[in-house]
Amino acid sequence: MHVIEKGETLWSIAVKYFDDGHRNSEIAAANGIVNAGHIVAGETLRFDQ
Repeated sequence: MHVIEKGETLWSIAVKYFDDGHRNSEIAAANGIVNAGHIVAGETLRFDQ
């Protein structure tokens, strides 16, 4: 689980957890995010590491 902080992107979150920004689409799909460029601080993301 990850709570999105101001300034974060799905790319930066993917790098943080998976060392691979290209996995941002997996995070988006797992959380039902249609527009990966529009995430909101305070939202919670769920994904497997």
